[in-house]
Amino acid sequence: MQFWEKKNIIREEMANIHIGLCTDERYSMPCGVCLTSIFENNKDVEIAITILTNYLSLKTKKKMKETADRYGQKLRIIEINDSIFDTYPVTEQFQKSIYYRFLFPDLLTDCDKLLYLDVDTIIIKGLQSLYDTDISNYLCGVVIDSACDDIRQINRVSVHGDYFNSGVLLMNLHEWRKQNVARRCMEYLKEFPEKCVYPDQDALNVILDGALIFLPIEYNLQEHFLVEKNELLLRETRWNQIESAIMRTAIIHFSGDLKPWHWECSHPFSSVFDKYKKMSAWSGISKTYKSNKGVTKKIKIMLIWLGIMKFIPNKRMYDSNLCSLFWESSNVPLPEI
Repeated sequence: MQFWEKKNIIREEMANIHIGLCTDERYSMPCGVCLTSIFENNKDVEIAITILTNYLSLKTKKKMKETADRYGQKLRIIEINDSIFDTYPVTEQFQKSIYYRFLFPDLLTDCDKLLYLDVDTIIIKGLQSLYDTDISNYLCGVVIDSACDDIRQINRVSVHGDYFNSGVLLMNLHEWRKQNVARRCMEYLKEFPEKCVYPDQDALNVILDGALIFLPIEYNLQEHFLVEKNELLLRETRWNQIESAIMRTAIIHFSGDLKPWHWECSHPFSSVFDKYKKMSAWSGISKTYKSNKGVTKKIKIMLIWLGIMKFIPNKRMYDSNLCSLFWESSNVPLPEI
């Protein structure tokens, strides 16, 4: 089945790093902020970014292309017909756009390596060393999931290796094409929808099992790595990895339900997102509540905006020592109090 225009099949452009992002109009702002963070921290590297989407407004496309032009980088936006995913599992949190990453191998026909990033990531260091990782004997480079030792996860998705997070994927596109990885993932989702709580991620874990190279945690620092130790869903033998990763963080992944563009978000590094948002073409967009349903929440937003009501975020217990290590070792300014 053809799900893109033949004219959109992309020939590889000359670039040091090829990056893939997937979005829709709803997530266009965080995608734009992610773009800004990539370009801002890789100014001395030629980057070619491909964005897959079902639709983006002309205004959004213009902002994204102007962002790339401002940094002298390459950007192409491919609109795909995502009806092929109409029968696949979707939720409020996981929309059809989570499946678009499956299309990169067949769209980028002359590209053999791609760094895929979720759009709720922020890049705070150069990506060349990550991209240069040798994956010639693997299907993908990945980072463990922050709940990879959760017995419920292990029982639900039977894999021999560690369960990984799909928010950062260093993809060997040549081998994906050769081994029909995308097709196999889609078949798994069709056959076992009840097992796929995290649809694309669960399918990828099953199909890629045994053909992975695991990357350091600093390349996908997920929110739940930052919680207090008694809340971690990881074996104690992994705890030192988190501490080391904090001091070398390259990619922050806002992997929780509440994102830094939500009023309710209490992520300790949300100010890093705010920093790049202010530098982006989306700086004028205000935060929203995750759920804007009902008059009460709309009134609260207005009262907070007017300074009449103080905003009190939902609190999660983060490890203060880990967070301090991040601020001490990163080149990101401390948030204003």
